[in-house]
Amino acid sequence: MKKALAIEPQNSRAIYLLGSVYFEMEEFGEMIRLFTSYLEKSPDDKDINLFMGLAHLSLNQYSQAAKYFNRAIDHMPEAEKYIFLNPEFLLKKDSLKERTPETVQRFWEKNDPMFLTDENERLLAHYGRVAYANMRFSLPNLGIYGWQTDRGKTYIRYGKPNFIVEYGKSMETFAVYPPAQIWVYPQFQLMFSDEFWNGNFRFTQPFPGSNSPFKERTNIDFGLVAENVFREIPQSFDFELPGGSFFSPYQISFFKGKSETDVILSFGLPWEEDLDSDSMNYRTGFFLLDKNKIPQFRLTENLSLDYRENEALLQNRYLVNGLQFGLPPGEFQYSFEIINRTLEQDFVDRRKVEIPDFSRQELLLSDLLLAYQIEPSQKKGVFTRRGFDILPNVTRQFDKSETLFIYFEVYHLLPDVRGRARYVVENTITRQNKTNFLKALLGKRKQRTTIVNEYSATGTTDFVIQSIRLNNLKPGTYELEITVKDEIGYFEASKTSQFTLVESGME
Repeated sequence: MKKALAIEPQNSRAIYLLGSVYFEMEEFGEMIRLFTSYLEKSPDDKDINLFMGLAHLSLNQYSQAAKYFNRAIDHMPEAEKYIFLNPEFLLKKDSLKERTPETVQRFWEKNDPMFLTDENERLLAHYGRVAYANMRFSLPNLGIYGWQTDRGKTYIRYGKPNFIVEYGKSMETFAVYPPAQIWVYPQFQLMFSDEFWNGNFRFTQPFPGSNSPFKERTNIDFGLVAENVFREIPQSFDFELPGGSFFSPYQISFFKGKSETDVILSFGLPWEEDLDSDSMNYRTGFFLLDKNKIPQFRLTENLSLDYRENEALLQNRYLVNGLQFGLPPGEFQYSFEIINRTLEQDFVDRRKVEIPDFSRQELLLSDLLLAYQIEPSQKKGVFTRRGFDILPNVTRQFDKSETLFIYFEVYHLLPDVRGRARYVVENTITRQNKTNFLKALLGKRKQRTTIVNEYSATGTTDFVIQSIRLNNLKPGTYELEITVKDEIGYFEASKTSQFTLVESGME
């Protein structure tokens, strides 16, 4: 093929076949170089653009892959474009009854693994899988496209198997066996047989289900196995940027706002002393999802951080940062995402959250914000609230030599006739013992400390800042419970949080 290209550099068939060989050998760089030179003269070649996208996708280069895939899609006839956008092989039967452009678009939007990027990486992976299925499993002599074959449908749904066991055709005493493959995935395996020796591998179906005259190597009907697998095991896709993923500890705290609930999202960006650069560029995003799991609220921010300039915010090997915004109360699903643009790494966490409604006319507490430091505002902390700078502890891990700072707010206190409210705050710290049947049987009590303070306020709302020295406590995990008792209205409200206490050098 290389000789053919030396004679005829624009021989698309030779380029196509050689590119396929490079792909199977995982020589993606060679594949890109080969296609780049061809596309300089034929930029609208649909198939070469597809496989150029596939090469970049294999390197987790999503923006480059999107450019070539979209160019290929733009030059497809409508029937072929439908195949590349159709999520049928990824769904349970009848789970998308109306195949309209709108429902298909919603499907891809809610399966986007990272809303923070411009590309939908799951859709790009689908393009790549369909392209590979057509490249690897198509049977032109039989008029069958790769996506129509059993191997193609399996590949489109679950991607590349962990490994493949191959059997060639063989003749033994009283039996002739066709070529076969076993695709092994973490949760299941499927067997395919070329029962008529024409290249069309189908789910293995032994006699009497098969019309083939050849004997199969198993008595298991893998057509039925595949039906069960497709019904029970959802489609799979693992998203990762070229640099891999990282972990970011974070906490979301809710407070009463003017019209919505105030949200303080504090998070930690990992920092290691042996990093090549003292500065990093990040993009962060918080997305509140609707019932279709599509973002209805987006907040994104670009961060360019120099660790030398932000050394005061470095705690437990994390550079503490955060976002502040307002949200309506209710139950939602959210996605919190970070991209380290310098290292091309990602962090994505999706969970359910209940955003409290602080407008209810009863004694209420905000969340407990545990912090390394709280001091009068000089614009040095991560957050400023009620005139104080707050440096949150996103890991909730403290050293015994440190001080535990707590910030929270109290709402709907009942004032007396002079407009003053009085209330008591009880701080109870309980050490969480590891489960031990014998200790539980003997009724061994947990280590518990309670501190009581009295407060007064003008009006119905107040905020509280407390500090607790930890040097008298043993290392371990503790539950902190704050109970507020209104001495005029005789109402009571509580909030809890957990933290871990360690000795110096034990992190």
